[in-house]
Amino acid sequence: MSAVGLSLEQLQGLLGGGTPDFAALMGAAGQRDPALGAVLSALAQQRSAAAETAGEPEEEDAPHVLQAERAELQARFERLRDVARRMDVELRMLRRRNAHLAAALGACPHCWGEDPECGTCAGEGVPGSAPPHRGHWQHYVAALRGPATAPPNPFPRAIAGTAGVSQD
Repeated sequence: MSAVGLSLEQLQGLLGGGTPDFAALMGAAGQRDPALGAVLSALAQQRSAAAETAGEPEEEDAPHVLQAERAELQARFERLRDVARRMDVELRMLRRRNAHLAAALGACPHCWGEDPECGTCAGEGVPGSAPPHRGHWQHYVAALRGPATAPPNPFPRAIAGTAGVSQD
């Protein structure tokens, strides 16, 4: 008998990679060391609960189960990769549209003048802070007003010499 009360055959089975027989371990260890017996009892209960919830497969079914789990994980990975690709395409399209709309309105394409720490405009790139891009203006803004509408004069009315008169 060993120090915990297991036979030489039981110890060899454990060392050989076998699955421990918690009932035998608890019985033998519990007689010699009640604290060790309590620990082993708790481990046995935990293992039993895990086996019930996971539906632990039989040893001969394990390769098939592992293959099925791997196939399921691979399918999930493929679906997630497809979602990521679609999101990337959409993000690129939205960034391009944002930059075009900002150019149409004369705004900073990164923060629209809302970030004082912006490396492009230092928070001063609000719409109208730069001359609008004529092509983007026609595409986004003039389409709302009709084809004859041109971008507004990028200079304030007082500078243009026509205070109070619409530049539209």
